[in-house]
Amino acid sequence: MTTLSESIIIYVENNNVSKKETAKGDTASVVKDLAKKLIEEWDPNASDFIVLKDQYPIKLPLPLSKELMDKLSRFDIKRVGNEAEASLPVYEITYSNKWEEETFKAERLIVISPFINDEVTTQITDAVINALNEEGEGEEQEGEEDDEEDIE
Repeated sequence: MTTLSESIIIYVENNNVSKKETAKGDTASVVKDLAKKLIEEWDPNASDFIVLKDQYPIKLPLPLSKELMDKLSRFDIKRVGNEAEASLPVYEITYSNKWEEETFKAERLIVISPFINDEVTTQITDAVINALNEEGEGEEQEGEEDDEEDIE
């Protein structure tokens, strides 16, 4: 196991991706290091500081390359029809947020997950942006995500 893992960091401001970058190291360590840095930027009088962990389902068409299979092997990968499905840990850090009546609005959100490839990064980014746009309806991760178990 000499493979060095890599994480993707997605910066979201006001529901739009402002920047993406990769970081070497396991995702949990990247999250901890980033949280330590961000806590210095956080204004405790203005907002909460929140770190959340969730699992995001991803799908990729089969067959998978050996490299891709190696990257996904630790994330509960399974075959469903002509696709491979896995569940990735995804962390969200918000340190600039507010409540508008009953709605939570994350002005700045940082999403960190294992880097698999650009396609997976796009799936995670889209899921996060969709969840942010649906928060006002109280369905943070439902909606389009519900279709993932349907085989077409």
